[in-house]
Amino acid sequence: MVAINFRTRSHEAEAVATEMVAAGGRAFTNQADLENAAEIDALWDAWDETATQLAGDNRLDVLINNAGITSAVPLTEIFEDAVDRILAVNTKAPLFMSAAGAKRMRQGGRIVTIGVRAQQSSRASSTAPMACPRARCSR
Repeated sequence: MVAINFRTRSHEAEAVATEMVAAGGRAFTNQADLENAAEIDALWDAWDETATQLAGDNRLDVLINNAGITSAVPLTEIFEDAVDRILAVNTKAPLFMSAAGAKRMRQGGRIVTIGVRAQQSSRASSTAPMACPRARCSR
């Protein structure tokens, strides 16, 4: 069973789900904006309901966190709302997704988080270090 979350591009998520079902798998799509913790909770509620209905339980083998955003705004023009959004999607969402997923994980299951890395730039005005969720970012 695979759940494919999307924020705005439903047609792409539906295409992936359709391809998986055509190959003999079970998949469904769900819309949630991971910037909002309440929508993360709703995403897991949808998983619980749909997975139990289609597969008989809500257990996970693998959770892949791959949402991520950056800002193209120069460092000298960055504003608090942009920083809050970047931190919400790139840091808080994977943490909350992983915490909820771990409660549903089968023995031996895995959580994979794919980080976003902003474009490398030699410009002093780049926001690359702020947007990179790694422990260390180099320029």
